[in-house]
Amino acid sequence: MIKSSYKVKVILFALLIISISCSKNHNNNASLHYTVIDSIRVNFDSSVKIYSLNRTLDQQFVCIDFYDRFSIYLFDEAGDVLSVYSEKGQGPGEIRRAQILDTQDNYILVIDSDNSKIIILKAEDNRILFDTEFKIKQHAMDIAMIDEDRLLISHLGEKNVYLYDRKGNIINSFSVDSKSNISSMNEYLSTALSVKKFPDSNRISFANMVTGNLFIANFEEDDFTEIIEIKPNSKLAKGLEVVSDKENEHTTINMNGIKSHQCLPGITIASIKNAQYEDIFDIYDSKGLFLHHAIIDNWNNSLNGSFFFLDASFAQKVQKGGE
Repeated sequence: MIKSSYKVKVILFALLIISISCSKNHNNNASLHYTVIDSIRVNFDSSVKIYSLNRTLDQQFVCIDFYDRFSIYLFDEAGDVLSVYSEKGQGPGEIRRAQILDTQDNYILVIDSDNSKIIILKAEDNRILFDTEFKIKQHAMDIAMIDEDRLLISHLGEKNVYLYDRKGNIINSFSVDSKSNISSMNEYLSTALSVKKFPDSNRISFANMVTGNLFIANFEEDDFTEIIEIKPNSKLAKGLEVVSDKENEHTTINMNGIKSHQCLPGITIASIKNAQYEDIFDIYDSKGLFLHHAIIDNWNNSLNGSFFFLDASFAQKVQKGGE
């Protein structure tokens, strides 16, 4: 079997501050410059390409194979593959097309778009094990686990985010972004919500991938007690430009808002989608206060343009004001 040394440059284990123009008080013009100083070489088969990367409680990594979309890989910080979950099909525990992967503690949450179901796996003793699954009626956009018994799921085309139990029963639903600021846009697309949970609290972060707005909510029992709306602070995030093509009778959308977002202890990070600057991040605390712009100077996400990953050391440096 052919092996290749696959270098994962998008995993930032340590970040070296090379230029700082901020203060401890944080202001809207604060910027932190970082450069990648470490990476992993993963011993994958030559045909494997990383997609939807996440980390477990045991400091291991999980990802989907971009090409086959049903194989889930577990590997460690040394780049050694520990386990591969590769059950293709339509039966219990089987995957046809893994679209999104998320982790909470050692649970691995998989959205199987072709089978219209949610699969819950678990990383245990260096193996990926099947735990449970349930069917969903509509295409899932993103998923986050509140605890072992409850999951939040956003559905494409839905204005609400749904709280499910492990059996697939809907416990509650919440309206997060009930209005679109672009009247000409298809409303089906305007409700594409990314859902993440702060690992150290009961707060949830949502990102509207079309309008570019962030929402941070406090979650108690089975309900939200507050929702804070944030519009991207970065000057490079120009919002949406809708250009009508009258000759071809269609509308093209240039999205310069949020590309993706991630929650770390105490902070949420929005990756700014901009044609010229893909390495700009806006950072907010768990209450929605803007902290910094972060610039990764030698960022290289050519291995996979659909995700980014920053570890807890990044959060610690940001919370200390870049010291």
